Amino acid sequence: MDRLLRPACPSRFDRFVARSQDIVDMRVWPMNLPVVIGKLLRFASSVLRTIEAQSGNRFFAICLGFFVAVEVFVTLGPALHRVLPVEPDDALTYLLRTAQMVECPRQDCVALEDLRVQLSAVMDDPQLAAPVQEAYWHVFLNHVPGYSLTAAVLRTLGLSFFQTYNVLTILGGIAIAVGAAIWARALVGAWAGGIAVVLFALTYFVGHGLIWIVPSNMTLGMAMLAFGLLVERREQRGMIPFFLLVLMAAMLSWHSIGRFYAVALLLSYAALVRRPYVRVDWIFLTIGVGLVGASEALPYVIERPLLRMPIVPLPFEGTALDAVLANVREMPRIVARSAIATLGYGGLVAVVVIAALTLPRWRRWPFLLFLAGFGGLCAASLLHLSPRIPAEIFARFWVPLALLLSCAFAWVLLSAAKVAVPLMETYLAAGAAGPEKRGDSILREGLALLLLLGMLCGAMLHVIVGAYAIVRAERMVSARDDFAYFPDSVTLLRDSDGRCGRIFYSRKEVMFAHFLDGAMDCRVYWNPSGKRDLAGSGFADVRRVAFFNPVRHNQGWVDLAPSSGVVVDFERTPTGSPYLLLRGRGEVEWKLVDAKERTIAKDRIAIEEGPATWRQLDASAWRPQLRLILTTRTGRVEMGGIRIAGTAAVPADRNPVRWPWGEGVRMKYFPRVPHQDVPAADIAFDAALWANVSGRPLRVLDDRGFGVIATVQ
Repeated sequence: MDRLLRPACPSRFDRFVARSQDIVDMRVWPMNLPVVIGKLLRFASSVLRTIEAQSGNRFFAICLGFFVAVEVFVTLGPALHRVLPVEPDDALTYLLRTAQMVECPRQDCVALEDLRVQLSAVMDDPQLAAPVQEAYWHVFLNHVPGYSLTAAVLRTLGLSFFQTYNVLTILGGIAIAVGAAIWARALVGAWAGGIAVVLFALTYFVGHGLIWIVPSNMTLGMAMLAFGLLVERREQRGMIPFFLLVLMAAMLSWHSIGRFYAVALLLSYAALVRRPYVRVDWIFLTIGVGLVGASEALPYVIERPLLRMPIVPLPFEGTALDAVLANVREMPRIVARSAIATLGYGGLVAVVVIAALTLPRWRRWPFLLFLAGFGGLCAASLLHLSPRIPAEIFARFWVPLALLLSCAFAWVLLSAAKVAVPLMETYLAAGAAGPEKRGDSILREGLALLLLLGMLCGAMLHVIVGAYAIVRAERMVSARDDFAYFPDSVTLLRDSDGRCGRIFYSRKEVMFAHFLDGAMDCRVYWNPSGKRDLAGSGFADVRRVAFFNPVRHNQGWVDLAPSSGVVVDFERTPTGSPYLLLRGRGEVEWKLVDAKERTIAKDRIAIEEGPATWRQLDASAWRPQLRLILTTRTGRVEMGGIRIAGTAAVPADRNPVRWPWGEGVRMKYFPRVPHQDVPAADIAFDAALWANVSGRPLRVLDDRGFGVIATVQ
């Protein structure tokens, strides 16, 4: 009975909770400062003892879950709110590879043959404009065959092209998080690796980084997973070498940058595994070298599809030295966000040096090997000459190097805490016993504590700045180039008998979207630059023209903001009653003024929540050279079209033409895109002007999406 009544010995967790409650007890704070500091240090010391006593798997799992949540946040949100995927120019280019693999794997469709003839000559003339040369690569170069094949398999599940892209984007973000976390844990352990993962997840990288998930950084995710497995299991390899071969094959087929990561994996394997090599090591190295060699040789064996990048120098202003200097000048903008936690570049260097000196030998060698390897790649990438984006390759190789720096910071932070906190706790205890027992080690403990506090402040600053940047980037990505698209509009490219004449395209994004929905069997002409006369020779068979819709932001809807509003100029008197396509909830005020800003007529329109509807304006007072001003008085209302007559008879959701083409109308407004400076829009609804053609009149058939389709009359 006495044994049953005896109080149980408190567990380590119970003591940790009790110490936490003691710290937050308000009765502590009226005490003197040394007592408060002593309690805080004893609490930190109990945390450190917990860290030393446990493996840290739960903490690491929480940090990994946080990283996965960040990646899902930046990928799932845009996928739910957009019609087209983020960065439509890149997304449509990648999806075109999938469509080609399914419909014409040898790139011999009618449209592609037309484009091959038009663009192939460009590759022999480096003096022509860079966009024209890049046009050839965007259409024909398939440097992502593994990605294309995976997307084609997902398409068999009934997903659309855009849904397929979004699914791969979300899965790719999760793969990057898992790969980075496993690599960090293998390098510096579960506790420091978890801290590094959080810091890395909240780093906003310039370029693709971890926000725009594309095949190149998906390949990086596979590489980081392979590096982590190699470091973790280099002593007891088992089946890991064969799994690494699978990852290597995936990297090589997923994106052309995978060749660099595959070579890095081979060299790392050769340097890290225990000597002497056993049979499985030789098998891995032999097959790995064969895979890399095959990836280099296959593009020269297979002519179609085009699997290699033609070596054609793109023109850029200045000399090669100017291009290299531009890369160097861009480098600080890419590196700066990784130096926030260390409060500058000097701190970043110091952290790396301290980590290299304090890491155990079995952790130090892999860390220094990868640090030297990716540091060398970053340095060599500064010699890459790019006429479009300075330091484009450097930005890609900086991402894995930034993870290594995060690992170094986390290791030094944890090591400083393990040294500083117990020493300071001992110092305060000696001080309570009497000044004669303090000793002369105050300088050492004080410096250690200052280092710890400085790193904690830097880490908190990094977390705050990074979290804001990630949220800001998600909003920007969701709203930027948020276009509408209607697949049924592709049927208007054909005549009533189903035949398809030649289609004149002025933008590749519109052309690629039509290709995804079955237009690759049509004859096409792509005009990347310059004005074309459709009445001239070579254009007699052009039946349709497709071009970028000037009203494409926010899926084609214009916000009637009270601060700026929308101004519509009428060069001539409308032939009928003007109609506005409105949606939202609130009250819209319209005002008709003359050239001297005198009000001719005005009224208000109440808009109720529900489907978009056409609302008629009174045209009795209208005359030439008048201006219509639209603003929202209350609530938020958006306008998705202006028609002059005959619109009310067609429901808004089935009306293929929403804007007054050829009616002498000009519209001015400020597009609203979060966290991005978009210039004011000044749109004249002239189809020939936006299509960059002349010679023959055009009649618009559909302008609902980001691409306008017109017939040549």
